[in-house]
Amino acid sequence: MHAARYKFWIIVFGLSATLMFAAVGSRLYDIQIRGNIVTDDPTKGMEYREVLPARRGGIYDRGGKSHPLAMSVPLWKIFVDPGMIEDGRHGDVMREICKYSAFDESKVLAAVMAEKGRYHPIGETIDRLIVDDFATNSVLKRCVGKEKITRRNYPLGSQMSHVVGVVNSAGEALDGIEKVMDEYLTGTNGYIRGVASAKRREIVAKREEHVPAVDGCDVFLTLDQNIQYIVENALDEAMTNFNARAGWVIVQNPRTGEILAMASRPNFDPRNYGRSDPESRWNRAIFTNYEPGSVMKALTFSAGLNEGLFKTNSLINCDPVLYAGRPLQDHVRGDITTTMAVQKSSNRASSRIAMALGRQRMEDYLGKFGFGKKTGIQLMGESTGIQDPAKKWGDLRLIRIGIGQGISVTGLQLVSLYSTIANGGNMMRPYVVSQVLDPNGAIVFENTPVRISAPISEKTARDMAFMLGTVPEAGGTGRRAKIPGYRVAGKTGTAQMAIPGGYSSTDYIGSFCGFFPVSNPQVTILVSLEAPRPNYHGGTVAAPVFSKIGSAIASYLEIPPDDPEALTYATRPF
Repeated sequence: MHAARYKFWIIVFGLSATLMFAAVGSRLYDIQIRGNIVTDDPTKGMEYREVLPARRGGIYDRGGKSHPLAMSVPLWKIFVDPGMIEDGRHGDVMREICKYSAFDESKVLAAVMAEKGRYHPIGETIDRLIVDDFATNSVLKRCVGKEKITRRNYPLGSQMSHVVGVVNSAGEALDGIEKVMDEYLTGTNGYIRGVASAKRREIVAKREEHVPAVDGCDVFLTLDQNIQYIVENALDEAMTNFNARAGWVIVQNPRTGEILAMASRPNFDPRNYGRSDPESRWNRAIFTNYEPGSVMKALTFSAGLNEGLFKTNSLINCDPVLYAGRPLQDHVRGDITTTMAVQKSSNRASSRIAMALGRQRMEDYLGKFGFGKKTGIQLMGESTGIQDPAKKWGDLRLIRIGIGQGISVTGLQLVSLYSTIANGGNMMRPYVVSQVLDPNGAIVFENTPVRISAPISEKTARDMAFMLGTVPEAGGTGRRAKIPGYRVAGKTGTAQMAIPGGYSSTDYIGSFCGFFPVSNPQVTILVSLEAPRPNYHGGTVAAPVFSKIGSAIASYLEIPPDDPEALTYATRPF
């Protein structure tokens, strides 16, 4: 009786177990082979969705793709899952990982010995051999994982940082061209949608949709990294030699408006953007509003000549006199020609020209040359300068503006002024972005030279080039700006820095702005140093930097020396 009952229950248990294993087997087959799970709709499986990240476009200088300034680099983030390390094998794991110098040993040790968490990043690598070894290494393959990511790389480090800008680790554009051209640089992610297995892997045979990623466009700049290198080295040396607080340099092609180099100090390293001093991120070449001093006299004299009020050989009296009831300091006396007034940087001569022009005409020329408004260059942080309307000027304000005080400008505005003179009176739009190309190489955006206006006549421009060409010669204030083999036309400037309630008695901005060669101008350069010490005059601190930069650029670009015949014509007074 008992034997029969046991036999019955053994049969029941056997049948139940068989049915159970059959059900489990069927379920496993359904999940692992067919990719389905039990849902309200038994015909549906587990959804698989994968994002296909788009590559951010690169930024390159005028040399093309062989000269990258910013590019997205694919790499792998490596992490440790300490929960998957076998007992007693922690030392082996540590040793196997650290045989590669790519990983910091302290980070690896912390990750391997972590008591909580399953995801402990230890570093990143672009080396596929390391990744493949970790995947096949018997000690590491269970406890070390990888995650494919991209990082923005800046091959030149801090060079051009104020222009190029930066993208943070989250892929967000924060500054410079990265921010301004973000619309073009950012691609469109693609995706794969289908059915996943129980291990959440795609069942390729059941793929429902595949939308490829569209990479971002590439941006090509007008900047030349070799000229930029020349500029930044010279600027850094000047900052050290003259103990300057800040400085900026701009190099422009006066014929086209292209910016060939732009540097500001202090600067920042894009790899440490978040930890940098906020002031180091200022692109002072376009951001800083400052009273330019005598470098602004080029506008005053250009306006006086263009209006026919003076000629290059007109005599101007520079004896001491009161202007609006106040004495005006000058180191020149007696009657001097307009040309000598430029060469010697006479304040009284400039003031007489400003008074002859009057408030309205002076304001008109400021507007024609672009002062008091942005140039529209495709960079962040451009200032307009500070210029009150002429109706608010008194006689003293008029003559102060005539000598470069009582008005604030930007470095880019000053460069445009001198480039206009160099270009026969034609003002070109300054720009730094040359082209934007899509991933197939098609042009989606392009800048070309654009003539904005002609504030002065060609004859006035030639006369000004002649007069400015005397400044670096013997007897001029800019003798240190000379470039061997070339004739330079330019102007020095030394301006007290404005402070609340007046002007600093210790801090000045020393500048030199000019172009060369006079017979066929190819390059315009502005150099400005803020609060240099102990020397602070533009002819002492900025002119030598101009000469050093100009000499190196002339050699690099193989600019022919001045043509003697063209020079004779270009430099004679009209």
